[in-house]
Amino acid sequence: MMPHAATCTGKPRVQPPPPNPPKSTPPPAGHLYNLLGVTRTATQDDIKKAYRRLARQLHPDVNPDPAVAARFQEIGEAYHVLSDPGRRTEYDRTGRSPRAR
Repeated sequence: MMPHAATCTGKPRVQPPPPNPPKSTPPPAGHLYNLLGVTRTATQDDIKKAYRRLARQLHPDVNPDPAVAARFQEIGEAYHVLSDPGRRTEYDRTGRSPRAR
């Protein structure tokens, strides 16, 4: 289609590229293990002991700092994933926490 001489300059309109969506960086591999302070080869008993030790230190009733409360929630999620063999296998395979079902 030819541009109209009176209204168009003849140059095609160039639209700016859409903004890049923010990239969410996945946590590093082994993130949940690091939160609890255990290795990938830790037994269920090791995971349970590590969680209980940290929970006693970071529980909001013991330590009222808001940053500590957030860390307490993180270790709770880590324990939730790593204490269940199915969730732990999926986490080890994908590197991401499985969605709650």
